[in-house]
Amino acid sequence: MSKLTINYHAFDIKFELDKDEARDLELKLNKSKFGHPWKQIGDFLFEYHTGKPVIPYLSVTLEQYNTLNLLKDTPMDECHKI
Repeated sequence: MSKLTINYHAFDIKFELDKDEARDLELKLNKSKFGHPWKQIGDFLFEYHTGKPVIPYLSVTLEQYNTLNLLKDTPMDECHKI
């Protein structure tokens, strides 16, 4: 099973998510203050984890990369603080 790669290309840094991790990150993103402004990222994560045909690669800004990387390791009940 292929994983979703989230990448910030300027520094060639990335992390990978399986479908369950993408679902969790989408839910965490929705609870954060970035849920609405970064709706397109949330939509992409949703489409990936529901099995819709998407290229499993998402290039983001450094701010988005750092925030998403932080959110993936944050407990669900703490995401509203980010």
